[in-house]
Amino acid sequence: MPKKTDAALSLHAADWLGFDLDLTFVRYKLEPLSRLIYDCLGRYFVDHCGYSPELLTRGFLEHFPARGLVYHMKLGNFLMLSASGKVVKAFHGSKKMEATEIAQLYSEPLTHVVDKLKLGQRVDGYHVFATFFDTPCTVLVAHFVDIEDTVEKPSYARIFKDFVAAFNFCFEPKNFAANTGGFFPCLKENPSKYLYKMTPAMRTWVANLRSHGVRLFLLTNSQADFSSLLLTYSVGPEWRSLFDLVIVNGSKPDFFTKSNPFRAVSPDLSIGEPVTELELGGMYATGNHKDLNAFILRNSRRTFDLPPTAAVSEAIIIPVVPVNADATVAEAVAKAVAEAEANTAVEANTDAEASGKRKRAEDDVGDASPKKSATEGAVEPADDVTIGSPRAEGPLVVYFGDHPLTDTAAVSQWTDWHAVAILEEMVHRRPSIDGTDCPVRQADAEAALFVGPGCDHWSEFFPSTKREEPLFVEHVLLEHSSLVVPHLDAIAARPFGHEFKVVAADDHSSGLHYHD
Repeated sequence: MPKKTDAALSLHAADWLGFDLDLTFVRYKLEPLSRLIYDCLGRYFVDHCGYSPELLTRGFLEHFPARGLVYHMKLGNFLMLSASGKVVKAFHGSKKMEATEIAQLYSEPLTHVVDKLKLGQRVDGYHVFATFFDTPCTVLVAHFVDIEDTVEKPSYARIFKDFVAAFNFCFEPKNFAANTGGFFPCLKENPSKYLYKMTPAMRTWVANLRSHGVRLFLLTNSQADFSSLLLTYSVGPEWRSLFDLVIVNGSKPDFFTKSNPFRAVSPDLSIGEPVTELELGGMYATGNHKDLNAFILRNSRRTFDLPPTAAVSEAIIIPVVPVNADATVAEAVAKAVAEAEANTAVEANTDAEASGKRKRAEDDVGDASPKKSATEGAVEPADDVTIGSPRAEGPLVVYFGDHPLTDTAAVSQWTDWHAVAILEEMVHRRPSIDGTDCPVRQADAEAALFVGPGCDHWSEFFPSTKREEPLFVEHVLLEHSSLVVPHLDAIAARPFGHEFKVVAADDHSSGLHYHD
């Protein structure tokens, strides 16, 4: 991630914005999602692993799941850790551990645990639960520990192996087409029970971004068919038109550190052979950051100094009209795109007269005209974001994701992108329960009712009273993200062109942006 030298981040000035899919670009209804995952995994434990049906009768504990819980496999303990590894709070199964017991078992901070987790590495004997897809599992594991305590020689570690098997079974990619595994069949049958629709504010924001030349890409670990289902329901059947590039099966965090080839995804969503070049508007599987970054460098609205071997392709905005956008937005986007394409054509002719070089003299850049505002409330781009203007420091890329380790920390450690962390627990402090006719406020109120008990039971993230030492998850987000928001609508609700204050070393709260 770039050094935090700037006080603000202007998303409208970005060259590319990237998005994770689940719990980021598509927002889930947290309580139904958590209960579905809990039921699917619990059924697997009983049906395939020989666990007692009693496991299913104990019920879902709404107060227990929490992002950042670390399971100590040997002892059956759930730990909430500070940034240095100090055990702030602990439960043995579902039973709270007293301070004296914690001090006896964990007299020294678990520094080696948090240090490895911060790097996205596995830690023998420990596992961190980091998103709303795996935190429901903590309830099942806690029930298992409670049941195991009734036998003479309890073994708390064995459930983790079964948990991994259960998780893989429920979310096995082939189960989507086979309609098996529990999770996919339920979501396919009734997506409205688990997913929110894309809000009008989000549609307008995306339209504004596209008409101002900001390119968008999707990078998700979800497979193609599942991704298509989510986006078709949330956005509409023409969801592909919102993105300049779609990457599925991304295998983050390996995407940022390994050299897996990109593979083309066909119209029937099957995965083909490796490709040597990416194309605007394409859909691909797997891949790697190095090749993606090279593609971004060649296909940004500004001109950059390219490596001698890099092929240069002209950057032309793809016409995009958000699905179901109102006529005013659609016409404005189409008009703005037409103007941008005309400007690009003029620039191309000018470049041809200059012996085909893409460099522009400084006086040419100064004369470039800013594009029109695409929607009401939008602002004209600043001179330094005109298509074709040089930006020596490289493209400005911002990536949004909900996983504190494989999204936020990985992006920060392995790329020069800015990371924006999605932390939906932030609605607990400002749930926006008034004005429930607003779809965002309605969703926030529902999310607050679900996450509230967990925040009260374990610990609230970013409390109004600053604690002596941040929690492990808080530290990761503050260290590696430029902004922290509860959801994308917190961004979309601001006036287009808004400059967001970034996380500062001396004022962590500066980078926290709630939905107003």
